[in-house]
Amino acid sequence: MPLKIMKLAIAATSVINVNPLVTRLFYEVTAASTGPTTLSIDPASFFSDTGDPATVLPVLSTENSSYEVFINGVL
Repeated sequence: MPLKIMKLAIAATSVINVNPLVTRLFYEVTAASTGPTTLSIDPASFFSDTGDPATVLPVLSTENSSYEVFINGVL
């Protein structure tokens, strides 16, 4: 039997959404923490990268979104 070249005829579509929402929030610690401790920060204490207070954490979409939280300038 000789070799046959076969070409598949398949129609396919794909939908790719590349529009992540990255929210940067900043917080400045006013008092030093000593020893191993857990730091709990109220969302109303953050401010956004525009300098406005962030009263609540924004709702993230399910499509590749994330928070970037900076505490004393460290991510």
